[in-house]
Amino acid sequence: MAERLDQHRRDAQARDTKAHLTAQYNALARLREAQSGGPPLTPAERAAQGVMLTAVLAGLHDDLDAAVAEAYGWPVTLTDEELLERLVALNAERAAEEAAGTVRYLRPELQASAGEQLGLVRSREAPEADDDAPEAAGAVPWPKELMQQIAAVLAVVRPRAAPWTFAEITRAFKGARRETLRAQLDGLTLMGQLVAVTEPVEGWRRG
Repeated sequence: MAERLDQHRRDAQARDTKAHLTAQYNALARLREAQSGGPPLTPAERAAQGVMLTAVLAGLHDDLDAAVAEAYGWPVTLTDEELLERLVALNAERAAEEAAGTVRYLRPELQASAGEQLGLVRSREAPEADDDAPEAAGAVPWPKELMQQIAAVLAVVRPRAAPWTFAEITRAFKGARRETLRAQLDGLTLMGQLVAVTEPVEGWRRG
């Protein structure tokens, strides 16, 4: 399903060089706004959405949202706030499990042995903080708690109108692991708090 979504976006870009990701998701935001009782689409917006097949993009995202909700066993009608509350609670539950020595790996071949989970053998070492990107002056210490991490990322990214590259965001924090930071950025993008962009550089900007 995610592959279908990715292919649809690529096809739109192939049809029209102006249909970059920012344009596609700005069009999607306008479509959602109009469907929710906001200002109707202008003729120019309808024409652009026809080229980009924005309604198809909306349907693909709805299908993906439904599949993810089903995978979690949650109602698809949850609000962004309710989703965030549940994710925070689930994160706390998983953190408690890991503290007790149980790690839920995504693939069986990566599953830790029973002995490792019980702490009888040396655990896999956690990845180190990013050493390739030197911290910027005034870098913010990376919080330990999930909600504080989310708030810290938004506090850094939102004040600036221009897009941020991943390297810039990494340098803005002290001790942030790349994979954790990217996961937060992707999550905030899915919730509409940030917008992924490709021009003039690939990165994120405030939503």
